[in-house]
Amino acid sequence: MKAISHINKKLALILLLQVILCLGVWWPKDSKTMTHPNPLAAVEFSSMSHLEISQGGETPKHLTLEKKGGIWVVPDQQNFPADEGMIDSAFSKLKSLALGGPVARQSSSHKKLQVSEADFQRKVAFDGGDNSKAVGFYLGSSPQFKQVYLRAMGEDEVFTSDKVSAFDFSVESKDWVQKSLINISSEMLQSIEIKREHETLKISRSEKKGDETPGSWLLNGKEVKPGALDPILRNLSDLQLTQVVGQQEKPEYGLNRPKAVVGVKFLDKDQKLQEKTFTIAKLKSGDFIARVTGMEYLVGLAPYQVNPMIESKVKDLIK
Repeated sequence: MKAISHINKKLALILLLQVILCLGVWWPKDSKTMTHPNPLAAVEFSSMSHLEISQGGETPKHLTLEKKGGIWVVPDQQNFPADEGMIDSAFSKLKSLALGGPVARQSSSHKKLQVSEADFQRKVAFDGGDNSKAVGFYLGSSPQFKQVYLRAMGEDEVFTSDKVSAFDFSVESKDWVQKSLINISSEMLQSIEIKREHETLKISRSEKKGDETPGSWLLNGKEVKPGALDPILRNLSDLQLTQVVGQQEKPEYGLNRPKAVVGVKFLDKDQKLQEKTFTIAKLKSGDFIARVTGMEYLVGLAPYQVNPMIESKVKDLIK
């Protein structure tokens, strides 16, 4: 009897191990803990020349970005240069995409997850140039916070990802334009000349100190109150357009009678001296429009950026 009891214990232990092994094989995995090879890893993003982004649902929209002469442009914004940093960031996310799942393997699940050809949150299609076959993916609904369903074009499997979202692929053309007109630290500003109707403000630096620290600011040769020029310096060192107005100048823009002509000299990232001149007029709407040297386009500027340059009084700035 003892020998039989001992054998039963061994058999029971073997059965328990088999049950544990089966559970390990067949127990449903959490899609977040499973990884799948990135279907876009082999895409040569650097050779792309065409990118299409579509929004599905009740308010469908479509956006195209194109590379012309080696530069990405936004056709819906009169071929204005696109924000290359924004495009590079989106491509970088796609190149290193981490996927969980798959959560579905059949096309019958696509509509429910909003990754079907007719029902999706985003459809992103691109080509590699040289008549390469178009590739892309669909972004669907969100199973949970900061996660989205994703399906590669031409595939049935649906995965999850927390590294990319619909916000990375806006369908608003204005979101993709290169908004930065000047983007430097204020220490890189060298001189500013603001010509207004009845006076000119000449803002310059005094000579550098022995430790190469930039000299203090002078206004028309006089010392400036501490912090008095900060709004002007801050806005000019990070000057961004609000809209692309167009290439054709119209009489109603009032650029023949500007509110101010602003000349800015600054050092670029390579420590080379650059110069830009902004001829600024005020529209009836209260917004501002500017003609910028070296640009084919007229652009819009926000009042908060321009007002310090046209409204600041000399007596309030100097000591």
